[in-house]
Amino acid sequence: MGYYHSLIRRKFTDVAGTRYDDVLKEYADFFPAREDFVIKPVDSVFIPLDYFSPAIPANIPAIIAVYDAPVEIVYIIDEEAIRLIADGLGNDAEEMFRKKEEALAGGFLRRARDLFTDAGVAGTARMQAGVKGDTAIALAGNHDLMAIGKKFGMVTGEQFPASPAVFRIKQVTACPVIIY
Repeated sequence: MGYYHSLIRRKFTDVAGTRYDDVLKEYADFFPAREDFVIKPVDSVFIPLDYFSPAIPANIPAIIAVYDAPVEIVYIIDEEAIRLIADGLGNDAEEMFRKKEEALAGGFLRRARDLFTDAGVAGTARMQAGVKGDTAIALAGNHDLMAIGKKFGMVTGEQFPASPAVFRIKQVTACPVIIY
């Protein structure tokens, strides 16, 4: 805080009493600290996918390749949808839905893995069942960066740049998020 500290000290040199200390305490949240200027290294990247996720653009692997970090791509199958299908239509319909979703997930993961492999980015690709937003947030906690499609979780309209699920994930997740 050296620069800002000296700036405030110059501004309040002629002010009597402890006014400088008061200003420093009141506005401490607005002054960046030294650690705010340090760029944290990215050692792992997380990319959640789902039924609504668009294809990963070709520039995303190039951006992530700069970090020289492995990527974990996870297709999240909606556990709530599976439960609703099982409750409403029965176990046969649930099994059929699960098989179709796993086949779709396999295609998404294969294309995504090939895209990153072609860009020279190492990583893994897998599928997992769970509540989409909660699972994405939990998995992002193990990584330094997340890249997520703007339609993750649900379809967006023309008026909304990203789905509400993406906004929620962005607000809750501690790591930086790239929305594509």
